[in-house]
Amino acid sequence: MKEEMKERCDALNLLLASTVAVIWSLIVGFDLLFFTFIFFISYPWKFKGRIYSIFGGFNPDGGVYSIFGIIQAAGQDAKSIFGIASIQIAGRNAEIIFGLAGSQISEKSSLCTIGLLIYQKSKNYVYIGWGRALIQRGLYYGHGIIMG
Repeated sequence: MKEEMKERCDALNLLLASTVAVIWSLIVGFDLLFFTFIFFISYPWKFKGRIYSIFGGFNPDGGVYSIFGIIQAAGQDAKSIFGIASIQIAGRNAEIIFGLAGSQISEKSSLCTIGLLIYQKSKNYVYIGWGRALIQRGLYYGHGIIMG
């Protein structure tokens, strides 16, 4: 079962990078060299059990660390600098520094430093430093400047 999950995550990572490359190619015009370059930089690369990427990724065993987290699913931590229309699902912590219109679901804590979220859920701690969440579910709530 675990091996099947890893294969699915690999296929989803491939699909994510391909989708990003196709969208960018449609925006700027298709060029095989440009397509290959965008695919290469947007692919979620695994290093020491963690995934590092520009746009997110899927990792059933470790963490996912992204610059622009579109979608992140991690067995441990999901961390993103900019979460734009993002979905984060984490086995431990889900963290976004700047977020917009996303959802966070985690086992331990969900954190958005600055942002507007639709949904934020954690079994323990949910926090928005400056911003608002339409729906928050958690055992403990952090107090930012504007809480939802």
